[in-house]
Amino acid sequence: MWAGDSSFFGYRRHPVAVKPLKLETEEDMDRGYRYLGTILLTAALGLPLANAKPVISGQDHEEHERQERENRRVYDPYHKDYHNWDDREDHAYRRWREERHEAYVDYDHLKRNERRAYWNWRHSHEEHEEHEHHN
Repeated sequence: MWAGDSSFFGYRRHPVAVKPLKLETEEDMDRGYRYLGTILLTAALGLPLANAKPVISGQDHEEHERQERENRRVYDPYHKDYHNWDDREDHAYRRWREERHEAYVDYDHLKRNERRAYWNWRHSHEEHEEHEHHN
């Protein structure tokens, strides 16, 4: 290795002694391998834990599902409004499916033209439903 390689700055080239790192004894080598082994083992065992998802109990999962259903909002792009997808909306959707003599299909799985048909039906039946709801 050479220090001051640049003659542009007026330095001369002269050799610099670099002493390679040596482990003095076999004991030092063994210690180094043990540390390396410990680090690799820790990394190998820790990696799956870092990627693990927290376990949710069945009751917590059901509670989460219920809250998600209660707080779900669905956008009707044809009438440009939002609807809370609650028990009342689910009941109306199921009634629409029954009137069409169709088996239940989750709203999220409907095709675009089926969603449009539902929202058209829904808006045409809202006044009737509001009247029934207030009586």
